[in-house]
Amino acid sequence: MDIQPEYITIVEGPPPEFQLIANRWAVSVVESLTENSVAMVEMRTFNGPALVQRCQDAWAERRPAYLDFPLGDGSRE
Repeated sequence: MDIQPEYITIVEGPPPEFQLIANRWAVSVVESLTENSVAMVEMRTFNGPALVQRCQDAWAERRPAYLDFPLGDGSRE
């Protein structure tokens, strides 16, 4: 079965700046069989609760949620 991630597209504002989190408690909340990094990002949103709900809905379905930021040259970050 192919799991489709939830992509949340950032359409305006500066590119997101991710800051790696080194606290062990933050890493401990990641439930995964693979090694992952935990990062924090601050961003503006028109409807923050709806954005969080999209993430929670994806996680409830055991799907990842990714921020999708299209750059000016058409590539994605």
